[in-house]
Amino acid sequence: MDRVREASRNWGLKEGVSMKSLGRGFIIFRFHNSEDMMCTWRRSPIRVDGQALRFQQWRKDFVVDDQAITNRLTWIQLPGLPQEYWHEDIILSITKAVGRPIAIDRRTKNSYFGHYARVCVDVDDVVPRVDEVYVEREQEGTLEMYVFKQKVEYEELPTRCRRCRRYGHRDDNCKQRQMEATDDVAAAMNEDRLVHEPAHQQVWHPRESPAAASASAGRESEKEEAELEMDSTWKKQAKQLGFPTIGERI
Repeated sequence: MDRVREASRNWGLKEGVSMKSLGRGFIIFRFHNSEDMMCTWRRSPIRVDGQALRFQQWRKDFVVDDQAITNRLTWIQLPGLPQEYWHEDIILSITKAVGRPIAIDRRTKNSYFGHYARVCVDVDDVVPRVDEVYVEREQEGTLEMYVFKQKVEYEELPTRCRRCRRYGHRDDNCKQRQMEATDDVAAAMNEDRLVHEPAHQQVWHPRESPAAASASAGRESEKEEAELEMDSTWKKQAKQLGFPTIGERI
C-alpha cells in the first residue's frame, strides 16, 4: 500500500488521490479530480514494484472474495530474434500477439546483447498461451511477403489453479475441488444405500379353511397322545430297572 502511494506521486495528478485497502490486493482509489481519474484509467495497467495495477470502475455489491483474478504480469523472451527487428516499435508489435506489452528490458532496449529480446507483458490466463508468433514483412524490391516463426518463452510461470482460477496452488491442492469430491462421495454413498437397502415388505399368508384347521388340530392331538404313550412306556421301563423318574424321591 505504501509503495502504491509512493508511485502515485509520479502519475502527474493535479489534485491527488485517496486510497483504502480492501484486502486480497484490491484498493479503492478516490480521485479528487475527474480529469485525473480519466488519465489514470487510460494508462491502466500501471506497473508498481513489478506488479500490474489494473483499474476498474467501482460497482455496487462488490465482494472481494468473489473476484477471480486472471491477468498477471510476466516476462517473456524472444530467442534468436534477427537483429534487424531489434527496434522498440517492432518488438512491441510482436509481443502484442502474446498480451499487452508493459515494458521492455533495459538491456534489450540498449542492445547490450543479442541472445533474446525480453519484454514484460500483461497476459490473461483465460486465453490459451501463445508459444509461437508468425512475423511477416515485405521483401525489398518485390511485393512478396517474407514470413518466419518466432518462438516465445515464458519466465517463472506462477502456480495457478485452473479450477478456481486463483494463484498460489495447483489443481490437486484446490480446496474447491476437495469440497466437490467430498460432496460426490457423500452422494454416491446415499445412492448406494438406497439401491442395496432391502425394502420393507408385508408377507401375505392365506387363511386356512375350517376343514384344514380341523385337520391341523387333529394332527396336533394325535402327536400329543403319542408323546404321552412314549413317556408312560419309558417310565415303566425305568421303574423295572430301578431308576428313579422325575417327581419321585430316591
